[in-house]
Amino acid sequence: MVRDRFGDPGFFWATAMIRVVVFDLGNVITPFDHTTIAPALHARSRIGDRVTPREIHEHIFDWGAGCYIPYEEGAITTGEFVRALCRRFEIDVDIEGFKAIWNPIFSQDYEVAAIVRDLKAKGVPLVLLSNTNEMHFDYIWERYTVIHSFDEVIVSHRVRCRKPHRAIYEELLRRVQGVPPGDVLFIDDWEKNTAGAEALGIRTHLFRGADGLRDALRGIG
Repeated sequence: MVRDRFGDPGFFWATAMIRVVVFDLGNVITPFDHTTIAPALHARSRIGDRVTPREIHEHIFDWGAGCYIPYEEGAITTGEFVRALCRRFEIDVDIEGFKAIWNPIFSQDYEVAAIVRDLKAKGVPLVLLSNTNEMHFDYIWERYTVIHSFDEVIVSHRVRCRKPHRAIYEELLRRVQGVPPGDVLFIDDWEKNTAGAEALGIRTHLFRGADGLRDALRGIG
């Protein structure tokens, strides 16, 4: 079983003793462009003459105060998030119409997907650690089967905390059942997120493309 492998003292790797590899999702495995969302919502707004697409975008995605944050943390449901946003900007769309705007912002990095599948084939324990919301995660799960390769999936809306908060990395270490932090490699495209992991002693790779990732993983597995 997968969980047995995390605790197996024989699961050591040739390079830097890495025993578990942890991937971020967005802009690592699945690049995305969320700038398409606000213009599409603006087009359905009854107050479009009084608000701009930029204002809608900032209301949703502001890093410190965006309305997506409690949704991504699982503090509100999908229905609550959609209703509140549509009410705020008088957007005339039902839940399915909202999903048709909200979800199709992703693609797949086929080189990174191949790296994930190669690690899986070699028996390397894999964990997905992502800040994401229910609609986006369900959409990706259905369309990009590479994420089915992961032995553990830790997503913010389920565990109710987001990177770079300490609690989500503590959850990661709990899931890998006592593997020392220095034997875990975490891959993410945000320096804030890698710094949060490093504060607990987790090894990190700041993702800038498949070539650099291959170099970082050389010899593992």
